[in-house]
Amino acid sequence: MITNAGGPGIIAADTAERLGIELPHMNKESLDAMVTKLPPNASIFNPVDVIGDATSDRYAAVLEQAVKDPNIDAMLVILTPQAMTDMERTADVVIRTAKSTDKPIINLIHGEKRVRSAIDKLKNASIPNFSYPELAVKAFKRLSDYRAWRDVTQEEVPAVWYNFDSAHETITSTLRSGIYQIGEEEAMKILIYYGFQFPKHALAKTSREAAHMAAQIGFPVVMKISSPDILHKTDVGGVRVNVKTPKEAEEAFREITSNARRIIARRLH
Repeated sequence: MITNAGGPGIIAADTAERLGIELPHMNKESLDAMVTKLPPNASIFNPVDVIGDATSDRYAAVLEQAVKDPNIDAMLVILTPQAMTDMERTADVVIRTAKSTDKPIINLIHGEKRVRSAIDKLKNASIPNFSYPELAVKAFKRLSDYRAWRDVTQEEVPAVWYNFDSAHETITSTLRSGIYQIGEEEAMKILIYYGFQFPKHALAKTSREAAHMAAQIGFPVVMKISSPDILHKTDVGGVRVNVKTPKEAEEAFREITSNARRIIARRLH
């Protein structure tokens, strides 16, 4: 971070710390070079404060070292209009630096009318400019997150069994039979042909079967009605969760099927 005003630099540095962005100091070679080109009261540590009366030459001196320094991955140039500030020349320095490196540079210029021509120069050179330190630092965070995402090693995608022909045959046969709405069991069979995987499950036709199958799957289990005539199972009392014992499974089966019969009977009448 390079700034000619302490306040915006501190705000930017605090935002970077809050977002987890490291602000490393430049190496000794860079620091020694900047000492010879900046006034004694300048701060050469990150953020680099080139002092309020800074000309474009001071920005150039810092950017020249930042581009070469292996500790620096990107640069935020903060510029506030003051008596000695040459906005357009400083913008030219930033543009020239950006063309010489692939390190990202983001600019922050405070102000509006007086600085408009400098901002326009930066925009025409495709260099982003922000009006507030927090926004500029957040933009760097997005860049950093994107780079981290790109560097993630891609895991090998496991091979999945599928049988498109069987899926097609099953669907075609169902439609030919005049069936256009199928239950969960039939839907899962088709989806399995497409490589989908499901938790262990079984279809019970009696309460005793329900208790036996639940014990084989392992408690606790979820039980729900399986019927093409009942699609919204929860609304009709067709689901029981956290069934923990064979006895509870039998009770749940009787309760669910009783609720289902009652709903179907209402529809028939």
